[in-house]
Amino acid sequence: MTIQGVTRYLSIFSTLAMAVASTGCIRSQDFPTDKNPANGSHISGSPEEDETLKEPISTLEARSTPVPAGVMVLLSYPPLVMDYDPARWQDESDYSPTEQLVNHLQSKAASTCQIGIVPGPSGFFPTPDEIIRLGSVEYQVTRLVDLAVSNEVISYIENESLSGFDYDLNGLPVIFLSASASEMTDCRRHAEIVLATLRVSGSK
Repeated sequence: MTIQGVTRYLSIFSTLAMAVASTGCIRSQDFPTDKNPANGSHISGSPEEDETLKEPISTLEARSTPVPAGVMVLLSYPPLVMDYDPARWQDESDYSPTEQLVNHLQSKAASTCQIGIVPGPSGFFPTPDEIIRLGSVEYQVTRLVDLAVSNEVISYIENESLSGFDYDLNGLPVIFLSASASEMTDCRRHAEIVLATLRVSGSK
């Protein structure tokens, strides 16, 4: 990646970092497959268990109806959702109909660890460091450093592996993990369990 590319990409993240906080790191092969909801189990509170999420969610619906605990709606990429363990993550998203877009998960165990959603297509996609598969979802993964707060950052650009998602309308979903170096490994290990559940709401 060129210096110009790095600068532009970090500027995209810095906007996110002011609203979110931080993330962590582990390789896809270290991902615990026995905890992967896509491999036959799922987190309590997931859409499969909740009657309110049997139909796809639009952004307007998400901002006007309660979102069940254990489900995060990606407001910039309707109707995508992810499952998370409420015992480990706090959904700090603002689902009320406001102009400000706040859409991230905060780890309850690690203060700098967050999963953030980039609000809309960034328009700039660097050559990934690696392409990984978490459950049935494929991601382009790029490692960065947020120079403003000295956090390590990992971007996950979903690689057109979701059935039923309108990529022409919504672009490629971009998710960021951010954490301090000391919390990064554990943060990524748990975050990738969440990222493995990314899907169109109403699908299984």
